[in-house]
Amino acid sequence: MLGLKCIASAAAPSSTFDSSQVSRAVAARRQLLLRCPLQLYRLKGVTFEGRQEVIRQLLPGQPLLFQQEPSNPADPAAVHVTTLDGASVGYVAAHLTYAFTLPAVFGTVTSRGLAEDTDKWGVAAACCPALHGVALDLLPDSWQQQADMQQVFGASNWQQLQQQALQRYRQRCAVTSVPSSEVPLHVVPLWRFDHIKKQDVHDG
Repeated sequence: MLGLKCIASAAAPSSTFDSSQVSRAVAARRQLLLRCPLQLYRLKGVTFEGRQEVIRQLLPGQPLLFQQEPSNPADPAAVHVTTLDGASVGYVAAHLTYAFTLPAVFGTVTSRGLAEDTDKWGVAAACCPALHGVALDLLPDSWQQQADMQQVFGASNWQQLQQQALQRYRQRCAVTSVPSSEVPLHVVPLWRFDHIKKQDVHDG
């Protein structure tokens, strides 16, 4: 299916906006986090491409980005882990990438240190591999036409795709799980940065 997600929206006219909607969305997000236990991953490939210096400077609790890498020629199912400023940290072990069903999720450093009897640094990180993160898609002005889904697919097709996305997420926000009966939902495309092609791409 086309890469879409439903999100709670505060983009309503000020005369009709209910500020309590934000509180409901935040409370729902907290409950969702409690229901999604963290998974621990000891990252692989940490001795290549200058990652040792990056790992040496990591701090426990530092946020990380776990991102699918379908253009990876060695493994299209690869999950690349980076710092939030894009520095490569390593990869999720190949036999564990099946759990990552989203283009990208956030996690944190749990520990890092020298491997026993070596001078090489290792790192462990935790995340919820199937939980949408809270993020902003910052697209350049030149992408205005490409980011207009109604223009890309046509009005009728875009409306049908939105309905399919709402059904897929059971009329709930992908990020907070708050239902559409409580907060207005918008259907938005999923974007990710392709570290191999060095460009933003739309999933789907």
